[in-house]
Amino acid sequence: MPPSVPRTASASDRPRLSGWSWWIGGLALVGLWLLARPYTGVRHDGILYLGQIYLQHRPDVFLNDLFFVFGSQDRFSVFSTLGAVAVDTIGLEAAQLITLGICHALLLVAVALLTRPLGSVPMRVAGLATMAVMPHFYGGMGIFSFAETFVTARTLAEPLAVGGLGALLAHRYALAGALLLSSALVHPLVALPVWAIAWLWLFSIDRRWMWPAPFVLATVVLSALLGVEPFDSLLKTYDPEWLAVVHASNPFVFPHKWVIGDWIAVAFQLGVLVVSARVLPRPLARLAGVTAAVAATMTVVSLVGASALHNILLTQLQLWRGLWLSQLLSLVFLPALLLSLWQRGPRWQPVAVGTAALALAATASWPSSWALVLLLIILVLAALPPGAHLSNGLQRFLWQSSIAALFAVTAAMLASKVMELAEKGLTLNPSIVLWVAVTTPLLSLGFVWFALSAWPRLARPRWVGGPLAFAVLILGIHEWDRRTERQRTFESVPAVQHPFTLMTNADSQVYWPDSLLTTWAMIHRASFFTAHQGSGVLFNRSTAMEYERRRNALAPLSFQKEVCAMLAGLRSDGQWADGCVPDNELVAELCRLESGPDYLVFPFSLGRGAVAQWTFDPTDESTVTYHLHDCALLR
Repeated sequence: MPPSVPRTASASDRPRLSGWSWWIGGLALVGLWLLARPYTGVRHDGILYLGQIYLQHRPDVFLNDLFFVFGSQDRFSVFSTLGAVAVDTIGLEAAQLITLGICHALLLVAVALLTRPLGSVPMRVAGLATMAVMPHFYGGMGIFSFAETFVTARTLAEPLAVGGLGALLAHRYALAGALLLSSALVHPLVALPVWAIAWLWLFSIDRRWMWPAPFVLATVVLSALLGVEPFDSLLKTYDPEWLAVVHASNPFVFPHKWVIGDWIAVAFQLGVLVVSARVLPRPLARLAGVTAAVAATMTVVSLVGASALHNILLTQLQLWRGLWLSQLLSLVFLPALLLSLWQRGPRWQPVAVGTAALALAATASWPSSWALVLLLIILVLAALPPGAHLSNGLQRFLWQSSIAALFAVTAAMLASKVMELAEKGLTLNPSIVLWVAVTTPLLSLGFVWFALSAWPRLARPRWVGGPLAFAVLILGIHEWDRRTERQRTFESVPAVQHPFTLMTNADSQVYWPDSLLTTWAMIHRASFFTAHQGSGVLFNRSTAMEYERRRNALAPLSFQKEVCAMLAGLRSDGQWADGCVPDNELVAELCRLESGPDYLVFPFSLGRGAVAQWTFDPTDESTVTYHLHDCALLR
């Protein structure tokens, strides 16, 4: 480990840059963020949160849905109430766009204020730029990330939580408490680790802050003994039947199911924070240290409580989610750490390059990143002995190894992105090429670092940087909305005008395979079953049992679909393969199911029972005609 650098810098050591520096850097950062994190529409958990908003409007419809029929976690958050007001005021499409834009802007501002102790404007800009272009995934299986590109309660809770930490570091305790409380009201699971970090930070500077800990612990235990929700679950474990459904539908909540790439990512971000606790200015150093401690402790508690003990509350709390903040801070602090290593001289410069290579692989949770861990260990061991002599040949070898690793990881990233685009059937166009370039850190961050290095040498920096930053911003605004025509249609078609809405009743159950967004947003009807609704099985046994019952009922139909797909080739949209039609008897059995679906939607007609059709004719995809079938005519 290199010796620590001074934690603070005198005012004379800090660059004397005018307010123009932040304006120009801020404009460029926003443009870079918009280019790297485009909006692609309501998806992932954004669909589930949209359903909670619709539940506020039409309880007569959505209380029949599998995701809500036995209750949901919506009662622990004010987000759906706020979202319903936004949708009522400006409509779904505008509400999603504006909410996402405001929340991301708030996060950038909150992080910029949090990093004020760094002093140096270029270093703070570099940290924000790193956060903008690097992957945000945390936890296992690439399910969750901070600052997601769709709207959820997490999208709003995260900037409030970071803002609360920034206020705490500035000793504005009332403001910090208000922001952290607001974050908890929006998303308790996001706010919980931040409350723990705030308490530990206060305790580290004043031991009198120990007193809330036994009080909180006693309150939790007493609430559990008295049967107060949700604390009563602290004394319960999942029964085998319920646990099997949770394991199958939500494996990511069990840390023992994470793969080696996930754990390397966790180790890397915690390692960055531990080293940052030695090299950053004191307030940020303390924050880095307590964040690493809280994130590591919560992950271990989750590993024991969920994976080993199958405790209901400890599994539902998903304490490993504290990694969202450790991932954010590790990205923001990474440039300062790399600069500190680089400034140690030639022995440590290969370590800085090797660390950068590992950062690229680890943040993407690559299983092969273990090889870069070994390389970094070798580089550190070679640099550690202060009096040891390194031959020119060995020094060259270390340099070549670290640089080769950096370029190899970058090449692998580019190849992975091209393959991903090919699998989605997307062709390279200027927008996609620009996205690939911006999200390749060696390119985008290399350019940012070059710009920051060249800045002091410019005679009139504002006249050069200003127009360039403004151009990046305009380009980012132009490229940000990347929704396909399909996605725009699903989000903007009024439900009252859709033929499927007109032909169904408010209490109808509609089975539209793998199309939860269309069922909820486009026709405003309860969905009989999609895999996405399995997110609720973690919190309610009745939901889990009903989900499994419906999944088993659909298993023969799904099996026929898979077999036919292997013979005919699966469609790119995940629907039935061309020429594949479900067996009539299987459909009849599904319609005869107790509490089964009332209507079925397929991209073809079954030959009988069709009561309506809707043709989707986009300019960027092939035309598809969906047929609504009445189960009463198919039994």
